Amino acid sequence: MDNIFLSSNCIGIYGGTFNPLHNGHVMVINEAIRQYGDIEKIVLMPNNAPAYKESRYIASPDDRIAMLKLMAEKNPKLAISDMEIRRGGYTYTYDTLKEISGQNPKLKIYFIIGSDSFVTINKWSKYKEILKMCTLLVARREDSPEEINAFHDKLMRDVSYARVCFLKVEPYEAASSDIRKSISEGKFPDDIMPESIVKYIKENKLYGCEKYDP
Repeated sequence: MDNIFLSSNCIGIYGGTFNPLHNGHVMVINEAIRQYGDIEKIVLMPNNAPAYKESRYIASPDDRIAMLKLMAEKNPKLAISDMEIRRGGYTYTYDTLKEISGQNPKLKIYFIIGSDSFVTINKWSKYKEILKMCTLLVARREDSPEEINAFHDKLMRDVSYARVCFLKVEPYEAASSDIRKSISEGKFPDDIMPESIVKYIKENKLYGCEKYDP
């Protein structure tokens, strides 16, 4: 069992491949902490093998966890869970939330996702069961408000017990896939990642980059 789930009353779960973590992730983390004061900890939960992503270009679980630890050691409100990695196989949110709720049925869970994921959540495996076990905390950028509003209204009609909150974030154009591509081409985008992550990637020659020479 993960002690963080047993010892908390309210957590935010921020899942993802984190391949690698970048400043867009950091902004969501910081805003969730700032805007939702009942969140005691934000648990960063790296995927093992995401069911809907190509896994050939994913750094090892050890490397991705090591990069997340560099963030967590600087922020006491962050924790890391390797639950999905330990489970193995493909990652499904339903399985994760069911396991956590089984450990602590009284735990309030905010499940943090981006607005692009939010408008496709009705395609997720057992999504109605997911909505029973958590409050969605949607990192909402105001670049497509009509689509988000329309989907929210439809979801609430279809699943009346769904709980959805919105996290206001500034638009931030960064994608892990673009970062990996740039690194593999010898162009290191070190301005859109925390300095400690940049150093780790260079030192460990991830994503095809050359060894960093301090």
